[in-house]
Amino acid sequence: MPAQIYHTEHDPRSRREWIDTVINDVRAAGASIEVFTYPGEGHLFTDPSLADEYDQQTATLLWHRALAFCRSPQG
Repeated sequence: MPAQIYHTEHDPRSRREWIDTVINDVRAAGASIEVFTYPGEGHLFTDPSLADEYDQQTATLLWHRALAFCRSPQG
């Protein structure tokens, strides 16, 4: 099953080693994976109720990509 990962450059809850582990595991299972790294520091940057983290432009791009992925035959 293909996968996608979304995170910000300075997400305080994201660790490069965790992302690398997921990438390696997905590829080892024979699936593709895309990683999208967005500018910023927020973890919940798609949540408009969190003024300190929300980024409308980045959230819109993430949702565009995620919904396209879900609609695709492999998603």
